[in-house]
Amino acid sequence: MGIEKQFETGQAPNLIIDQVRGNIMLSAWDESRVVVNAKGDRYRFMQEGNDIRLEGFEDCRLVVPVGASLTIGDIHGNAQIVGIRGQVNVQQVHGNLRGDELGPTRVGRSGGEFVLRDVAGHLVVGNVGGNFHASEVNGNVQLEQCGGNCSVREISGQITLGRVRGNLNSQTIDTLKVDSVSGNASIREGKAKVEIQKVGGNLVILESVGDVQADWVGGEVKMRESTGGLKAKAGGHANLNLLEVTAPKVSVQVGGDIRCRVPLNVNAKVGLRAGNGLVIKNLELPNQWDPRQMDFVLGNGEGQLQLEAGNRIKLVGATEEESSPDWDMDFDFQFQGDFNERATELVQQVADQVEAQVEAFTRTLNERLSQLDSGDDIAAKVQTKVQSAIRQAEEKIAEAMRHAERQAGRQAERGAARDDRRRMRYERGMPPMPPMPPAPPMGGPGTPGMPYVPMPPMPPAPAPKPKRNPPTAEERMLVLKMLEEGKISVEQAEQLLAAMGE
Repeated sequence: MGIEKQFETGQAPNLIIDQVRGNIMLSAWDESRVVVNAKGDRYRFMQEGNDIRLEGFEDCRLVVPVGASLTIGDIHGNAQIVGIRGQVNVQQVHGNLRGDELGPTRVGRSGGEFVLRDVAGHLVVGNVGGNFHASEVNGNVQLEQCGGNCSVREISGQITLGRVRGNLNSQTIDTLKVDSVSGNASIREGKAKVEIQKVGGNLVILESVGDVQADWVGGEVKMRESTGGLKAKAGGHANLNLLEVTAPKVSVQVGGDIRCRVPLNVNAKVGLRAGNGLVIKNLELPNQWDPRQMDFVLGNGEGQLQLEAGNRIKLVGATEEESSPDWDMDFDFQFQGDFNERATELVQQVADQVEAQVEAFTRTLNERLSQLDSGDDIAAKVQTKVQSAIRQAEEKIAEAMRHAERQAGRQAERGAARDDRRRMRYERGMPPMPPMPPAPPMGGPGTPGMPYVPMPPMPPAPAPKPKRNPPTAEERMLVLKMLEEGKISVEQAEQLLAAMGE
């Protein structure tokens, strides 16, 4: 059993739904009436002017005016709300909640995934059991707890997040305050200040102009293409790529290494503290050198750069055109793998084209040989030799493909090993390894201190391939006769003689 009912209302009615034992779908239209389609036999409804109260439904679908306001109690299934620009209040959704083109929205709890886009007003959410996605919100965003990953994008107001048990991804945001993130945190295109008390994983800051403060980061801190300041403390490494000539206030303390890249003409008061050595390149060095602790001024000293590392610090001056190898290394690995894969695909395409051309030429030749009135024995011999030549060509193509694949694999291995060595030298601040000295002669039966190891026997040389016999006079005469009668072209005659061993 179910209900199908309409309620005449104004442009902005108030709709109250106490409980839905299944799923609910709400959408908006331009008409001044509410349409209800629902299942169940214990439902109730009541209307007083623009106020409508509904309860006792199982699954239901409602169409309401765009300006309607919603108050929903308990939804035992999933909820989908689209196009309603009035106030939206939801106490609890046991399943997933998805919304699009909504007005100011408040949600007490969502047991599953929470996805909202295009909210014209503030968004206030209590507890989300799954992932949380909020984008294009023209107002503040507040979330107490997220059980999965949290994503906020294109938020014009202040973002306040409590506890995020998964990863945090933010892009094109203003002010952001976060209590804790159990996974990684990514800040991209931040426009105002970001404050995070605790990040269990890594912290990445990219293309941001606002200042970032992280009280504790369990993993690494990476900052690139950003002009804002940074204050962070981390247990791992730090990789900083600063763009501003007048360095913003940057204060980083880590347990591992710090690699910091600044412009050649940077202006900053610099303070470095390293537990296991300092490396400074392409910058004006102070008169007094201390391998572990230094304070000096670069340029007019207007900015501030304070770095403290439990292991090493490497401070490098570079131009804007120079790339940072630490950031580009993963891309290089990926690009090399893609290139090898594309090369193998190209070899396969060429082989397919050659095989198709050989098959087409074979069909044409067989058709013309079948039209000959005499010389059946010679024609059969010619066909046999041509087919043998085709098989040999196919074998060469297959071997060339295997060789190309092996070469690509070896090239990828050599490139990966080379990049690993470069990365290790960069992280340790070590100069390139000198060339290896020539190896001493191998021990023999009379060499003292060297056990004699007999060389394994050489594998037998491959048997030489049988040479093709040159075509007989009768076969050449048959080809010339076909050419004279116009059954084959001069190019095809040359190919045929070449295939027969001419």
